[in-house]
This record gives sequence, C-alpha cells and structure tokens, in this order.
Amino acid sequence: MRIIEKGRNLASTILVNRAHVEMGDKNYHRAIRVCNIALRIDPRNAEAYYVREYCSSYQKKISTAAIENYSKAISLNPMIRAYVMRGVCPSTPPSI
Repeated sequence: MRIIEKGRNLASTILVNRAHVEMGDKNYHRAIRVCNIALRIDPRNAEAYYVREYCSSYQKKISTAAIENYSKAISLNPMIRAYVMRGVCPSTPPSI
C-alpha cells in the first residue's frame, strides 16, 4: 500500500511541476486544470492548492473559495507565501 501512496504523491508532484511551467508561460488556465488533476490524485498536495489559487488570482477570478484553498494549503504545509496570499485575498469577491 505504501508503494501506491508514493506513486500517487510522485504523480501529483510531477503534475504540479508541470503547472509551474504553465504558470511561467502565463498559461494560467492550463495550470489550473493541471492542478485540479493533481488534487484528484492526491488531495493532500498543498502546492497544488497554492498554485491553483495563485493562477486564479492572475486571471482576476477571485472566488470565495480562495481563502479556503489557501487555508487548506497552509494546514497541509505552512508556507509563508500561502499566508501572504490568503492575507491579500478580499473576504468577498468583487462583483462584476
């Protein structure tokens, strides 16, 4: 069972690395899709939550779930950048 778990972690990590590449190329929508796949494989991947919401903020798609996703990333792996991004999220998304 541990081998399967390690395989899932590795697959999810590889996908998040791919999302970073897409983010670097400013393909934010594609990066979000890759993170969603990574989270289906391993819902405990803190980096996938972080990258997904970070890309959403670049697309100006601030959702009510942003704070929850950054909080989830923090609960899984307390990283300073997730605290910062959660802090700058508006508590309610702007109305369009």
